[in-house]
Amino acid sequence: MFIKSKGRILPNQLVFLQEEFYKRVDLHLTEKIYMPLVHSKLSFKIYVIVFISYTSMPKIQAQKSALQRFKQSIIILFQNPLPLFSIPFLGVLAVSATEMLIPTDLHISSLESIHDLSMITIPEIASWLVNLIMPFVIGGIVMASFIYALDDIYKGKKADLKESLNFGVRKLGDYAMVLWDIFIYTALIPLIGITILSITLFFLPSFLPEAGSIILATIGVIIIIRLAIHMFIRSIRSSLAMYYAFSKGKNTKKSIPLSVTLIHLKWWRTLGNFLVALILTTVLLLITFLTLDQIFNLFLNAESSFYILSIVEQSASSALGITFSYLLFQRYISENKKQSPCL
Repeated sequence: MFIKSKGRILPNQLVFLQEEFYKRVDLHLTEKIYMPLVHSKLSFKIYVIVFISYTSMPKIQAQKSALQRFKQSIIILFQNPLPLFSIPFLGVLAVSATEMLIPTDLHISSLESIHDLSMITIPEIASWLVNLIMPFVIGGIVMASFIYALDDIYKGKKADLKESLNFGVRKLGDYAMVLWDIFIYTALIPLIGITILSITLFFLPSFLPEAGSIILATIGVIIIIRLAIHMFIRSIRSSLAMYYAFSKGKNTKKSIPLSVTLIHLKWWRTLGNFLVALILTTVLLLITFLTLDQIFNLFLNAESSFYILSIVEQSASSALGITFSYLLFQRYISENKKQSPCL
C-alpha cells in the first residue's frame, strides 16, 4: 500500500496517513489526543501502530526471510489484538486459576519409598491429576483456536474470538490424537531404548570387571546421546503437524507425514527459523518486561507486578510463537505447492 524508502515511510505518505486517521477515529479524540502525538517524532512509530489497528486487514502472504516473518507476526498481532491476544491470555488465566483453586502439595519426585505412597490421599491424587491434565487441555484449545483465527486473518477475513474458541473446544480430541502421534513418532522408541540402557547400565556392571564396566558405560552414554539427537531431529520434522491438522483440515493420522514431507530438505532452515524467532522473542519480551516492571512498580507491590507481567509475558510469547510458526508453515506450503500437489 505504501512505498518505502530504505525501510521508512515517506513524508507525503504521512500526510495521507493523517487524513485517513481523521476519517477512522472520533474527531474530538483526534484533535485532543492523537494529533499532537502525530507531530511528535518520538511517537511517530506509536502513531503508525495505532493507525494500523484501524485499517482493514488485506489478504497476506508469508514473507521469505525469518526476520521479515517475525516483523510480519508482530504487525498481525497489533492489527488483531482482540482475538490473537485474548486467546492465549485466557488460556494462561485458566491454568493459573486452576492452580489457585485446586492447589496440590503432592510431588511425585519427593516420594522416597512405598510407605510414602500409602500416605497419599485420594483428594491429593485428584488435585495432582487436575493440575497435570489441565495445561494440556487448555493448551489444546488455545492452539486450535489460535490457528483458526490466523486462518481467517490470512485469508483477509475478520477473526471472531467466540467462533475461534468454539472451534478450539470442538477440536480438543483431534489435538490429543495429534499430540499422541507426535509423541510416538518423536519419543516412544528413544525412550524405550534409553530405559533399557539405563537398567542395563545400572545392573550389569556388577557382573563385569572394572575395565568392562567403563567400556559398557561409554557405549551406553553414546547410544543415549544418539537417541536424544534422534528425538530432536524428529521433533523438528513434526513441528508443523498441528498446523496441518487445524489449518488444512487434514486427517490427524496424515498430519505428521505431511509435516515431514513439507520440511523435507528444509530441516536446517526450519531449525534456523525457530532459533531466530526464539532469540528475537526473548530479547523483545525481556525489554518489554523490564520496562513495564518499572511502570507497574509505581502502582503495585513487587509480587503483584511480577505475577501480572508473567501472565502477559506467557500470553505474548505464545501468540508470537504460534503466529511465526504459522507464517513459516504457509511459506513452505506456497513454496512446495507446485512440487507437491497433495499439499
